[in-house]
Amino acid sequence: MLKKISLIIVSLLLCFLLSSCMLIFPPDASPSAAPSESASPSASPVESISPQQALEYFSIVALQSEYGGGSSEGIVRRWERPIIVEVRGQPTVEDMDTLTAHLNMLNDIEGMPDITITEEAGSGNYIINFVPLDDMGTVIPSYVEDNWGYVSLSWDSNSRRITKANVAIATDVTNQIRRNHLILEEVTQGLGLLNDSPLYQDSIYQIDWTETQQLSQLDYLIIEMLYSPAVYAGMHQADAESALEEWLGSSQ
Repeated sequence: MLKKISLIIVSLLLCFLLSSCMLIFPPDASPSAAPSESASPSASPVESISPQQALEYFSIVALQSEYGGGSSEGIVRRWERPIIVEVRGQPTVEDMDTLTAHLNMLNDIEGMPDITITEEAGSGNYIINFVPLDDMGTVIPSYVEDNWGYVSLSWDSNSRRITKANVAIATDVTNQIRRNHLILEEVTQGLGLLNDSPLYQDSIYQIDWTETQQLSQLDYLIIEMLYSPAVYAGMHQADAESALEEWLGSSQ
């Protein structure tokens, strides 16, 4: 009798333990999917970003290139003349609304050259093409296949001042949400921020595909850093980082 009672108690204890485990790790979930304190700081607000982290991110996205940076790697490249945007192809009404709102936001950044949209064909120095995917290589000869959005920049080889930008956005393989994202990403990169990074999932410079619909606070800060009075086109990385470290300290 005591043996039977002991077996029953053991069985009940086992059931309780197994039930507890099931509550901790349900069959349709994985413990590895839960966030951890050591995870990448992908959602960090700008208030939690240290000046050193901002400088490191700036060096990644502004002083390197995803494609073809060549001898300009590690050197500041930016616009120092008025930017005249010329839209070509077949943008939707919402494409133009997204683009206009983004350009207005950029115009509010201190140090940003004046940005306007022209309707005069051939008068722009910042061309944005809304074209089918198969035509991307036609409007941008340096286009790399399998990209739904692409930007190519030209700059003076001595001063590193940007003189022209050419953006292409695929219209036939994208929906509006994806085009909105591509407009933000490619137009922003055309300012001289040519590299992507795996850091910060909410960043427009995220290397993996996302459908981010707005710049993060850190993205905005990186643009402010590039067009701050602390740096200039042609400035080398060590000098730029030193000047920006001082600028970040004085702006806090």
